[in-house]
Amino acid sequence: MIANDKSKLTSVEIAALPSLYMQEKMYLYDKEQEALLKAEEHHIVKTKDFNVYGRLREEKPFVKTLQKSKANSELNEKFITTECITDRRVKISSQAPRFYMNAPSVEDVRKQGQHQMILGAIEKKQTFGELINQANSMVTSVLHDNLKRSLQIMPSSVVFGHLRPGSMNELTISVKNEDMVAQRITIKPMADKRVVVRQEEYGIIAPGMIKQLVVSIRVPEDEPNGTIKDTITINSKTDVFKIPLTATIVSEDEFDSMNKKQMEETGKSIQNSRVREKLMRKIAEANQGPEQVVLTSLPQKFNEEKSEFGDM
Repeated sequence: MIANDKSKLTSVEIAALPSLYMQEKMYLYDKEQEALLKAEEHHIVKTKDFNVYGRLREEKPFVKTLQKSKANSELNEKFITTECITDRRVKISSQAPRFYMNAPSVEDVRKQGQHQMILGAIEKKQTFGELINQANSMVTSVLHDNLKRSLQIMPSSVVFGHLRPGSMNELTISVKNEDMVAQRITIKPMADKRVVVRQEEYGIIAPGMIKQLVVSIRVPEDEPNGTIKDTITINSKTDVFKIPLTATIVSEDEFDSMNKKQMEETGKSIQNSRVREKLMRKIAEANQGPEQVVLTSLPQKFNEEKSEFGDM
């Protein structure tokens, strides 16, 4: 076939053809480039943008474990200054790089004083500053340890949206313990008495477990239009989390008209979709139940049947 093709070419065109060595070299180069393209294509297909069939994902999955809390937090100074040095610590192989591994035991901390530290510095041939740093390892681990984990609170802000008078509105906050040690939380009472935050289950939060907090706002029937702004304060062992809370109160007619307009424009309600609303008047009607009927005399039909049996 090649000989037939070469027979049709002129001598000048034959002289311009690459040598067999160059042709083989070009062939190997093209083959290598093709392999690189296939490898790159395989690498791209294995990313999160493609599904298991190698096709491009139309909708990206919403994975909760990838969410990170953006709640505002500050250090719990009371715990750090009073209880931190005697806090429980986990001493396992995976926690070997933690700062508190070299910290003295709780028993040594309770017996420790200035005279004991000076005596230890003399016996162990360590400086007084080194012993002070070793004693403060627990505080250092709270402030500067990169392996320290705390609570993850979702959502980081509580937005109820628009509320109407005569309703009880509830929203759930999830608190996940990402630390290696079980933790307890306390919730500071709210300044606004209409807002109540409660725990569904009390007790410690085991590592990796989630606790639900229920935030409820009760709006009375005679409540005027206005806004509710407050801060939910959650105290943990090492941090104090502050979650902002906002809500807008409108009248029944305004709520219906605004909600209808919003549904026509965007297909969404003016109220947060995660809010559970309970109308107080409907709850009161359900508690009352059906009206009881008191019979003062026998029905006419019953009297007629009774007279027929008497005649028999």
